Amino acid sequence: MTNEAEFHDQWALETAPGDVDVTGSWQEFAGPECHWISSQLGVIEGKRILEIGTGLGEGAVYLSMKGAEVIATDVSEQMLDIAKRVAELHHVKLETRIQSSERLSEINDLSIDVVYAANVLHHSEINRVMEEVNRVLKPGGIFASWDPLSYNPLINAYRIMARSLHTDGEKPLNRKTVRQISSNFESVEIRHFWLTANVLFLKFFFVDRLSPAKHRYWKLVVERRESNRTLLQVAHRLDRRLLSLFPPLKWLCWNVAIVARKKSQ
Repeated sequence: MTNEAEFHDQWALETAPGDVDVTGSWQEFAGPECHWISSQLGVIEGKRILEIGTGLGEGAVYLSMKGAEVIATDVSEQMLDIAKRVAELHHVKLETRIQSSERLSEINDLSIDVVYAANVLHHSEINRVMEEVNRVLKPGGIFASWDPLSYNPLINAYRIMARSLHTDGEKPLNRKTVRQISSNFESVEIRHFWLTANVLFLKFFFVDRLSPAKHRYWKLVVERRESNRTLLQVAHRLDRRLLSLFPPLKWLCWNVAIVARKKSQ
């Protein structure tokens, strides 16, 4: 936990609140996993949402802008400070708490309508997180998350080259951990994203000449979305077609998104 906190504190200190793009990652061609999750959540106005591992606050602020009452948690005090300042820039409020996703001690039992986790579970001990998620969710509440998978060779090569921009102990999800998460809920919807669309990483490396040791490619996807819009739209359409024809290819995708519902009683 200390390593995670220190790493993300430093990242936050290098980030200006005005540079945090709140809406970009929720657009279908730049953030298809977030876009799909949003469509599954439907109307969230008045809902009490807990985001675990909020980071710079893009998710928490976006959900607040949609009318939700959001509690944003993170192990990094500096990240939470940035998230609060981003919320102020967008004229919404966040409740922030320094909390590990594995120990949500300040969140009451059965008090949350939706738990949202973006790019967080692969940093965590999943069984502990799921215990806490089930504790705080109301009956019929929703858990929504997205995380990287462990099987894509291009993404794995990128992770090696970008090691300095990752924390120690990250474990991208695999078949077993996806089943592990799903087993905690009454109903589960799962979607996989970024198969051929990962070609954008090759463009960043070979065409744009951006070092993966200095640039977070997953952030560049959003930051440079307009200049790569056509490529992304075509690639995502191709991905949907390929995954419908050859479902096993889903495990070669970069990210997996999960929307699950707790039992009503």
